[in-house]
Parts: sequence; C-alpha cells; structure tokens
Amino acid sequence: MQDCILTQFKHFRDKMHSLFQHRADATMELIDALSANQHARSITELSLNEPFRRQYGSIRDAIAHFNQEAEQIKSIESFLIQQCDPISKTRPFKLLALDCTSAPRQYSKTLSDRGIVYKPTPTPGSKPIAVGHQYSVMGFLPEQTDQTKKVPWILPISTQRVETETNSIQVGIEQLNTTMSSLNSELAVNVVDSAYSCPEYIEATQQHSNLILIARLRSNRVLNHPPQPKQQKITKRRQRGHELWYGESFNLKASDSWGTPANTLTHSFFSRKGKQHQVIIQSWENILMRQKRGIRLNEYPFSVVRITVTDENNHSVYNRPMWLMVSGKRRFELDLLSIWSSYKQRFDIEHFFKFGKERLLMDRFQTPDTLHEESWWQITILAYAQLYKARKIAKSCPNPWEKYLPEMKKNGKVMSARQTQKSFLRITRKIGTPASFPKPRGNPLGRKTGAKQPKRERYLIVIKAKVNEKNAA
Repeated sequence: MQDCILTQFKHFRDKMHSLFQHRADATMELIDALSANQHARSITELSLNEPFRRQYGSIRDAIAHFNQEAEQIKSIESFLIQQCDPISKTRPFKLLALDCTSAPRQYSKTLSDRGIVYKPTPTPGSKPIAVGHQYSVMGFLPEQTDQTKKVPWILPISTQRVETETNSIQVGIEQLNTTMSSLNSELAVNVVDSAYSCPEYIEATQQHSNLILIARLRSNRVLNHPPQPKQQKITKRRQRGHELWYGESFNLKASDSWGTPANTLTHSFFSRKGKQHQVIIQSWENILMRQKRGIRLNEYPFSVVRITVTDENNHSVYNRPMWLMVSGKRRFELDLLSIWSSYKQRFDIEHFFKFGKERLLMDRFQTPDTLHEESWWQITILAYAQLYKARKIAKSCPNPWEKYLPEMKKNGKVMSARQTQKSFLRITRKIGTPASFPKPRGNPLGRKTGAKQPKRERYLIVIKAKVNEKNAA
C-alpha cells in the first residue's frame, strides 16, 4: 500500500515539474525547500535547506520567471483540481471552501496597489486593519474519517490577488466559475462565511445547477417567509393586483417570527476534548431575501438552518446559535447532519492560512514587485499541495520532548501538516527529485562600475472611499 502511494506521489511531482515553462528545476527545488522547511524565517534562508542545491540568487530568478506565461497558471489550477479525491457513497459531493486573507505590507512604499485590508489585533479599541494586499483562496476539503477528524487538511486549488479596483466577492465568483467548469456535472458544495451571503455571490452560485451554497448568516439578518396567495380584485376589464413577492418577515433575532420548523434533528457527539455534546438542528424552507442592487433575490428561495450546541447539563456551549443559509437547485439532497458537518469543516481553511503564514512564509516575501508577490503565493500553495499528497506516507518525527505524547505513539494515522513537513525531507531522499543537478555557468559580469539604479516609484495607499468620490465626480 505504501509503495503504491509513494509511486503516485512521485508521478505527482513529475507532472508538476513538467508544468513549469521557465526555470523549472530552480522552481521545483524552491518548492521542495519550502515543503521541507524547518528553520528558515526568510525567503533567502530557504537556499540553506538541503533540497535547494543552487545559489541563493536562483530563488529570485525562479520567482521572477514563474508568472511569465498566463497559460501556466491555468494549467496549474487544472492540475490541482484533478488531484481532488473522487466522490464516495458516504459523501456524494465535493466540498469546496472559499475565503480571503490579508498580506500586510505597511512599510512597502514602492509596492503598487496597496489598500486597506483586515488584520486582527488583540489591542482593545484598535481598528483591525492594516495596509497591504488581499488574496482569495479556493480549496478542496477532503472527506474526514475517524482517523482524520482532528487533522485539518485542505487542497488549495487556486489563489488570486484581490485588486483594489475589485473586491473579494468578484474574485471569488471568478474562481468559483473556473472550478465548476472543471467539475462537469459532479455535485459540489461551497461553504463560505457571512461575507459571501450577499446578493452578488448568491446570484452567481445559482448559475450552476450542480452547486449548493452553504453560507453563514449574521444573527441580525431579517428575511422573509414565502408569500401567501393573494386574492385579486376582478373587474370588467381585467384582474387587478400583482402577486406578492414576499411574505411575513423572518427575523433571526425574534423567535416569534420563525414559525414551525420544517425539519428538526438532535444528534449527540464528542468534542475534540472528549466531552459529550448535543447539537439541535432546525430548518425552515423556501425563505426569501429581498432584492438589492437590481438583483431579484425573490427568484432564489433557500433554506435557513439554526444550529445550537448544548453540553451534558443542557447548557449552551456557545453564546449564540449559528445560522446558515442553504441555496441551490439541489439543496434538498443534503440532510441536516451533512449541512452541519460540511460547514464545520470550513474552518480548516483558517488552519491552512495559519500554517501557510507561519511555516511556508506565505506573507514574508518583502518584494517591491507586485507580480513577484503573486508568483510567491502561487509557489506556496504548490508547496502545501505537495504536503497534502504526502500526508499518508509521512511518518512521525517528534522532537525529544514530544515523543511521549499519546498522539505521537499512534501508528498508521494521517499526519498533520506540521508533522508531514518534518518528514518530507526523508521522503524526497527516498524518491529523488525531477529537477536536474545544477551546472555552474561561471561568474556573472554584474553591474558596471559607476552604474546607478533609478529610484523606484513611490505609490500612495489606495483608499476606496476617495476613489469612489473621484469616480462619482
């Protein structure tokens, strides 16, 4: 079994190497250096890692030539979509997560198109904002088993920078359309947070008949029940009056406006800490959202799901219940338990962002070139995709103070991203690398004596409020 997985992983690396059209060997070794990184805390320090056999200047060379061909990015995205696990009887759909994360660059005055981005802060009273770029990531969430429930994994499919002229919703719609076109007629479920429960994204998901959207709703939203048939006035000339578009309000904060739920489910489960909890799931069908910005949302009814979790003493575990909307033409194919478990797995993309920024140096590239920064983000998701494919053949390599932990003594379980990264160097030593050995070309001539480099252009921070005022004028 292990030999078969090892052969498949080697084939994956060979195929990935063949996709690079420029500086393929240097790019492959850079990805390997990232996948096996243990101590490097800057991009240049990656040249000290064993998989990178070239000089540190080749790192900049590989990044600079990565985005030269537009077709290469499309080929990489198509290749990663092919790596998604096939649907199974226990989960007859593919689970896709979409979210946006920030790359703060507040001191990079020569970096173009910097805007105001979200950045969490523990300081009370401070605004959670920074100056930099935003990146939208679409990923595939694999099916969880008893062995992998506590091991968060995601296969990143595509990443794209959110320009200041657009927003995360528009970029997310573009990524979603690209992904759905590759899935053909397979059923897909897209789980997103409350920022994507907006009219534009809901309308975009309705264009795909094989897509189900599960989005979180803010607890202060006011929706509408389906309308009751209206008794029209009949005159000699014609029937007067128009059918109602919306019924009574469905206020998430007012329980007297909900009505009787269409379905209710109670399920017991154990938390990550081993405590027994109980989840109560209720759903209401054919709820409507009022039209906004010219989008007729009354044509897209959806289900509203309310989820509450209680402990053994019947006390609420969380301060407030979780509200979800489930839309799509095939939404009735999902039962309440599948809806809850699918959205609960969405948080794995947050683990990906945390691991990517801490261990893959995702936001550490201090470059003044925006295109080079975009290339670096593409390289980091390829490094994580390698770890995802190697997770089943990785072995536990604990530190001396970790080897007595109970989770380190379990054999045969799927490793986490950090454990796979520790074991990645041993795997590459066994199967080798598709990159050829570097051949020294002699010393470069370098710059001529007395040559002066022109000063880089300084860019202002793009504040959208001012841009909108200027466009309106």
